[in-house]
Amino acid sequence: LRNLREDFLHKVSTRLAKAKRVYVVEDLNLLGMMRRESGFHLSRALAEQAWGTFLRMLKYKAEWYGSEVIVADRFFPSSKACSACGAVNRNLSLSDREFECPECGLVMDRDENAALNLRKYGLAALKGPTGSSPGSYARGDWLCGGTDTSPVYEHPVGEAGSGRSSMAPVRVK
Repeated sequence: LRNLREDFLHKVSTRLAKAKRVYVVEDLNLLGMMRRESGFHLSRALAEQAWGTFLRMLKYKAEWYGSEVIVADRFFPSSKACSACGAVNRNLSLSDREFECPECGLVMDRDENAALNLRKYGLAALKGPTGSSPGSYARGDWLCGGTDTSPVYEHPVGEAGSGRSSMAPVRVK
């Protein structure tokens, strides 16, 4: 069974690395999700799928084939932020499969909403760092509360007194 799973992961990661130039994935706290008591039995599902192994394979194969893997920050609100207006629904739980925006009323599948937000994160990462201070949401980034339609996500940690973000979006090339 282990060899079958590893073979499958190799085939899928190779196919993906060859198929697209850029992939955006989330840096999820898998250990925390596996420890949580959940009616969805996430721990078994996550352990069986070998996500860490798959991501490692995708990263090195992307490098081989000239693709890029962008890893979204663990605290980026991909599932809880509205992909239409950027408002954050802090009441969304893991059991909620439908995203409902408290601000604009958008209703859509939770995973589709997260995918749209991760796409925006990847586009912002490809554009490069803005150099503005953390928390200012350069150009009024609508995903993080502003009004501009060209999103830039900045990590919430900055260098003391520098006025610049200490980290650019996480990228693996």
